[in-house]
Amino acid sequence: MSFKIRYVLKFILIFLIVFSFSLPVAHEVQAAKKKTTSASIKKSTKKKKKRVRRRRSRRRRSYNPERTKRTAITLIRTTSENVSVLAGLEPATDSTSAANLKLEEYVVSEQPTGEELVGSVDKNASADLDQFKTLWLDFVDDGEGDDFTPGGLVKQDIMQSVMKWLGTPYRFGGTSTRNIDCSAFIRQVFREVCDVNLPRTARAQYHVGEKIRHKSNLEFGDLIFFHTYSRRYPSHVGIFLGDNLFAHASSTYGVTVSTFKGYYIRKFIGGKRLDLDGLTKYSMKKKKTSNKH
Repeated sequence: MSFKIRYVLKFILIFLIVFSFSLPVAHEVQAAKKKTTSASIKKSTKKKKKRVRRRRSRRRRSYNPERTKRTAITLIRTTSENVSVLAGLEPATDSTSAANLKLEEYVVSEQPTGEELVGSVDKNASADLDQFKTLWLDFVDDGEGDDFTPGGLVKQDIMQSVMKWLGTPYRFGGTSTRNIDCSAFIRQVFREVCDVNLPRTARAQYHVGEKIRHKSNLEFGDLIFFHTYSRRYPSHVGIFLGDNLFAHASSTYGVTVSTFKGYYIRKFIGGKRLDLDGLTKYSMKKKKTSNKH
């Protein structure tokens, strides 16, 4: 065999060996390209879905204060005679009167309120509680009878404050009549009614007062808490009004009155009753009195 023929055969052999090793590598490269393409398609799909959710969210948050007020008032009038009287409304709980009122049903799609911000809790608020209780009992009423909460607050005053805020649009972090979030709404109601400065967030408010574990034990004026993010902590709060109604700042409709059922039952964590100790602990009147001394 000539030298040229041996050289050609050797070249062909080397080429076949290199080619056989390159086949798996080429296959892996092709698979990696497919994987990258698939990942980019999934990422693009996720972005599109997020944009759609944002657009839907914007549509949901187009508030109609007058409609919210009208619906909340109708719900109160057709559901509870007691709450209607406290709100200064004419009850329409009998079937004939209720039939003449149109209740605009809301599809509940409560968005997470994000009440996880660190609240501005007064660390010195627990001092000298016993000394202040006498002044507090003079400030509120005697707390006896059906017209008062267990902490001595006038139920009608709480209800009137709730009615004043009805229809206020929701905004996370909002604290004014232009827009407000759920915990700020609770805070404003108790500031107006009794000069009590509750903690800023739902999570912090959950540590105030006497714990109420079961829905059946709730009374007018109790705070009720829900988890909209995680079961580990509350992220939404409202005020129980009785007869299965509660007031809250809904992220979907703003400040409104809702029926305590369905979605809210599933998300319910527990209630808190603002008793004398809880109210006096955060009383702004106590601070004013101490400043005078």
